[in-house]
Order: sequence, then C-alpha cells, then structure tokens
Amino acid sequence: MKLPKIFHIQTSVFKSSEAVTAHRRQYNNGTLAVELKCATPPWEPYAVVTVNLVNSPYGDGKYQDETHAYIDTNNCPWAPEFLEKTGLAKPDKRDIYGMSGYCTYPLYEFNLDAFNEGEDD
Repeated sequence: MKLPKIFHIQTSVFKSSEAVTAHRRQYNNGTLAVELKCATPPWEPYAVVTVNLVNSPYGDGKYQDETHAYIDTNNCPWAPEFLEKTGLAKPDKRDIYGMSGYCTYPLYEFNLDAFNEGEDD
C-alpha cells in the first residue's frame, strides 16, 4: 500500500503548519474540484480550494475541465502560494480570472500526477 503524500500549509491565521493530503474530486458537472483533508486522524476536511463557476453569467465556466479550476482565493487566500510551492498547480498561462459576486478567482492548471492515489476515498 502506497503512503499518502503529505503537504504542509502555513497559514497567516493560525501561524502553525497544518499537515494535509490533497484529493481530486468532481463537481456535479464533471469539472475538477480539489479538496484538502487533515493528514492526521480523524482525517477531517480542511478546505476545498477550488470554486465551480460553470453557471457564472460571465461565461467563466468554459475554462474549467479535468485539469483546470478556479482557486478560491476568497475563502483560502493562502491557496495560490500553497499550490505553487507543492507543485500541485500553477497559474494558467492565459491569465484568466473568473467572477462571482464581488470576487475574482484565478484559473490554475493542476498537475494530476502530484495528487494522492485512491481519489475515491
């Protein structure tokens, strides 16, 4: 059995390092959702770092797919730095942002090989 990849988040809110695992999920429309779970028992959800903008009136959803997702910088302002440092994702080279309400969300391209095995857990 392969051990899960452990990543560490240093948040400005808690000032401590949180150990998490990263998991690929899908929104109901089949686009990529990324969930982080605590890496220690009871393995509770830590954060969903993506947002689903498929129903956005601005047409932003057309850029979401199996490898591209918008980053929830509203609820997880630390997510872009975390994703880039860990190699999980990088900003999409087209420099695309999605909108919802008063927030804008950057589109990222995910490295699916960096995720843990057994994504259906």
